[in-house]
Amino acid sequence: MHKTDGAHNVAGEFVDEVIGVSPGTIVEEGWLNTVQRELVNVVEGAGLVLDSGEDAQVLAALAMLFRGFMNLTFSTLATTKPNISGRVEVNGTWVPLDDVTPAGSPASPSSNWIYVSEAGAVSFDAANAPAWDVDLRGYYYGVLRAVAWVRVDSGGLYKYHHFLPLEQQSELIFEDIIEIGNWDMDATASLAIDHNLDPSKIIFSIVTVRKDSTIQSGNTRYPLNFVWSIGGAVQGWWTVSGTDPTKISMDRLASGYYDTDEFNEVGGYNRGWIFIKHKEL
Repeated sequence: MHKTDGAHNVAGEFVDEVIGVSPGTIVEEGWLNTVQRELVNVVEGAGLVLDSGEDAQVLAALAMLFRGFMNLTFSTLATTKPNISGRVEVNGTWVPLDDVTPAGSPASPSSNWIYVSEAGAVSFDAANAPAWDVDLRGYYYGVLRAVAWVRVDSGGLYKYHHFLPLEQQSELIFEDIIEIGNWDMDATASLAIDHNLDPSKIIFSIVTVRKDSTIQSGNTRYPLNFVWSIGGAVQGWWTVSGTDPTKISMDRLASGYYDTDEFNEVGGYNRGWIFIKHKEL
């Protein structure tokens, strides 16, 4: 590639003619051919055949060369299967997607992969996990490319993650956020919440609780397992339940910081959140 050396250029840049004052830069064949060859090399380097009726071949070629997703977006309602739009490269084929809803229904509650075929078919698969393909720079099951992970929880709510090539090069780690909901901590020492995940894949979790809404509008928040004073006892703790590993079990210390009337609001008040990091491969 080179900058123009046509007559009347300014430091290799094109300038417009100013009538009666200065001439414009002459567009010369050497520069035009260089630009054309550069673009042709991108298209043909991706294995595409030049097509005079197609104006998006350079964009398609770049996506294929980098083996990545381009303009891939998801939209969904809480209880509606996700729609996919945009474009994605699948096994060397440029696949346009236009508000595609995956065929079939995902298993619930379970981990499901959303796969896209070279023909643009989109489907759920709860049984077959993809593997990283070094050459194609993506997660594949056969010739199907995984573009997302989706789960329907026991309440029928969809949660999904779509990912980009650089994120796919390492183990896929996701984070779920679960509302605790009602918990009168003053009266009830323990509470168990469904997480609907494979417990062997949970690698980290944290629980945050908040005071009643009448106290600083419920914006005072603490980790469940905080220590109230130097040398004091841990005020709460949580575990993946040994008797039911599909649940997160939470407990607070008797007569401790949480065992007060500042943590007894119920009636639909969300006591806090559970943050869970988990892997899916």
